[in-house]
Amino acid sequence: MVDSSTIRATQLCEPFTVRERTVLLLALGLIVAIAITFQIHNAHVAKEAVLQADCRVIHSAALAYRQDKGKAPRSAQDLLEAGYLKALPRNFSAGGCSW
Repeated sequence: MVDSSTIRATQLCEPFTVRERTVLLLALGLIVAIAITFQIHNAHVAKEAVLQADCRVIHSAALAYRQDKGKAPRSAQDLLEAGYLKALPRNFSAGGCSW
């Protein structure tokens, strides 16, 4: 015969049932999945902002070149050689600038 105090002691040692653990793990997994999604989205938004800023810099350098020289630069290399840009942005070769 099992003593009722033994049953209570066993129940106190196991605070969560299997069902409760499963629900807890599913909830944690859902929270982590949502957090990862937001992180990926924020990284994409940050890259887009950097690309737009780089495009504005190149555009303003091209406008200054055009105003000073009387003609548009044929390539970004012209901007570098004339000193309007110190270096090309890393994402410039991806063709993201549309101006």
